[in-house]
Amino acid sequence: AARGNSSEKKSLPKYLHQQLPYSATRLKQERNQYIMNCHEKDWAASPRHRRINRIAPGHKTKDYGKLTNTLPRKHAALLFQLRTGHIGLNAHLHRIQRSDTATCPRCEERDETVEHILLYCPAYTRARDKIIYKHGTTALSLSSLLNRPKILPTLFRFIHSTGRFTQALGNVSLPDNQRGTG
Repeated sequence: AARGNSSEKKSLPKYLHQQLPYSATRLKQERNQYIMNCHEKDWAASPRHRRINRIAPGHKTKDYGKLTNTLPRKHAALLFQLRTGHIGLNAHLHRIQRSDTATCPRCEERDETVEHILLYCPAYTRARDKIIYKHGTTALSLSSLLNRPKILPTLFRFIHSTGRFTQALGNVSLPDNQRGTG
């Protein structure tokens, strides 16, 4: 059989004269693989793919689940909003017509985006220095800040120190012993 040879039909038992049934498990595997291929193709064509890929190269849904599985819900939601840019910062609020301006209210130099708040706003330089002190300058990239479990507690303390989301979320500090992976 492995060589491709098969017995003559008349020498086989009657129940083997017809085509063998398909394996249900194999059919499910093929269907799931087809669905995953379609999903990956659709995701690659999505306008959001480029933005998320910049923050989380090679992003997979399961990776985000691992990153957030031990975080309190409030922190997981905040991390998701930071990663997507759909957060209560003026750039997003202006885009959805909930703010008159996209400009950062603290420095009034640039649009208030996640990248601006986390990496560039001069009003938060002192708070940002704590991230550098604890994790080094390699932590000052969106990809590192939003993907590395060891940096998350420091990131949430930084966000809390800015006071930017205190009214909506309260204290978003996260103890060092609470990490993004279990």
